[in-house]
Amino acid sequence: MRVYLSICSLLLVCFVTACGPGKTKVDPSALTSAFSGASADVQGQISSIVSSVTANDFEAAIAPLKAVATKGKMTSEQTTALSQVLSDMQRVVVENEGAYSMDVYNQLSDLVGIVAGNPPINM
Repeated sequence: MRVYLSICSLLLVCFVTACGPGKTKVDPSALTSAFSGASADVQGQISSIVSSVTANDFEAAIAPLKAVATKGKMTSEQTTALSQVLSDMQRVVVENEGAYSMDVYNQLSDLVGIVAGNPPINM
């Protein structure tokens, strides 16, 4: 089932990016402002995410993204900012399929679900 959902998500992102205007860029700066009032631990995670995303090292961003997404209650501004960054990261992975593994895309998809309030899939 997870493979089916991943394939459907990948096809949807491919369709959306094929209709979109060129290369997607990830702007993680919204995370910094959205999480400015968060605890020092969360702000440290956000700083790590911003650094990794800015360097296009999405694999390094996965662990801190997961820590922030599973930390607990987020404001609607924080949820929106995190969702946007995750969505843009997925688009970049699809547009540059040779640069990223399918595992990175799948982990980003799982994080999108967690941010949306869905429980993580354990197989």
